[in-house]
Parts: sequence; structure tokens; C-alpha cells
Amino acid sequence: MACHAKNGCEAAGAGDCHTQTGRGEAPERQGPVSDNGAGLSDDMDIRKTKSLGLRLVTTLAEHQLQGKLELDRTNGTEFRIRFRETAHKRT
Repeated sequence: MACHAKNGCEAAGAGDCHTQTGRGEAPERQGPVSDNGAGLSDDMDIRKTKSLGLRLVTTLAEHQLQGKLELDRTNGTEFRIRFRETAHKRT
């Protein structure tokens, strides 16, 4: 996955982006997405941002998947989406 200039990789030099999906504690799923760029500022509230991308991530995680969005700013930025796996019947 390529880093986009807006996420801070360009400012910090070449950066790496990582994405992974897998199972957490049953029946939970999780999907971290991270990069080692400059990261988001500590005062940025991802739920009140004007950024379309962050609004889409928040809407997907919390509303469509009815999950939880976690943010770690320790080493660049890592978003972790946790949601419960559900069984859907086809009609």
C-alpha cells in the first residue's frame, strides 16, 4: 500500500504503510491500518475533523460495522477497527 502525501509520510521522508485483517477474541474481528509517518497531531479530534477520509473511516467503523475505532499515535499513526462478526441470512 502506498502512503498518500496528506498522511505525513512525505513530510517525514519515505514511509511505510501497513494494513492487516484478522480475528480478535471470538467473535470479534479487527483491522489495523498504520503508517510510520509524522502522525496526527495530539489535538486533532478524529470525530470532529473536516477530513472526508477520516469521516468515512469513523462512519464505517462506528455506524456501519457498529464497532469501535481506536487511535494510537505512538509511532506514526495506527487506526484499529474492532467489530463483532455477525451471521446474515440471505432472503
